[in-house]
Amino acid sequence: MKRFFTLLFLFIVFGSSSQAIELELTAGLAQQNISGYINNVDSKSKFKNDLSYDQTYSSLFSLELRDMYIPNIKILYMNTQESATATLQKSIVIAKNQFDQNSSVFSEIEYKQFNAIVYKEFLMKGAYLAENALYSGDLEIDLGVNTQYTKWNFNIKNMTNTTQPEAWIHIKSFIASPYLALKYYLYNIKVEIFGDALAYKDEKVLHYGVNLAYTFDMGIVLSVGYNYNEFELTEHEDKINYASSGVDFMFGYRF
Repeated sequence: MKRFFTLLFLFIVFGSSSQAIELELTAGLAQQNISGYINNVDSKSKFKNDLSYDQTYSSLFSLELRDMYIPNIKILYMNTQESATATLQKSIVIAKNQFDQNSSVFSEIEYKQFNAIVYKEFLMKGAYLAENALYSGDLEIDLGVNTQYTKWNFNIKNMTNTTQPEAWIHIKSFIASPYLALKYYLYNIKVEIFGDALAYKDEKVLHYGVNLAYTFDMGIVLSVGYNYNEFELTEHEDKINYASSGVDFMFGYRF
């Protein structure tokens, strides 16, 4: 990871003088709905129905480098931290620990996702219409690979029986999946639809969304979008399916 950021930094420093390079930095906030479950041979615990998770907020950061001579690079980072308290309507088992019915439980989720997308764009320029009074806009198709690193921690403790030890699940995943995006440019407006997905053995990742961005003449970028993230991974006896979806707002600058 450190080597990657070092190479990226050198690329920015030594390549920034070239007019062929376009750099965009954005940061923002996402309001997300949490869903999914923890499943094993003893029980299936749903985040929303059983553990009382609902909405949360995530911090977002992105960096995109576009160059006419080499493949483009887009970096995405998302950080989510959420907790919930619930009274169990049934007995559940998580990480070999049983939590009895009617127990009050407190749980926490820490979710960090890092995406490094390398893609090549295929641009189709538009044309002027109505005696050059209107422009039809440009269409772009992006094809590439999204290398995704996921770190997901979950812990739960019994608030009714405080002598019971906490249960922990730690997940670290590194997976690459095909990436596809469709972009439409009209003057300062950009509409983007994107997605990547892969299912392999016990692992599954799915990410898609739509985004509307406006770039002001001074380089300021404002965007609003919808994102869906889902992964399914197995840690020992527990299969974790975790999904978050919602609206995000981003603010940035294009160099």
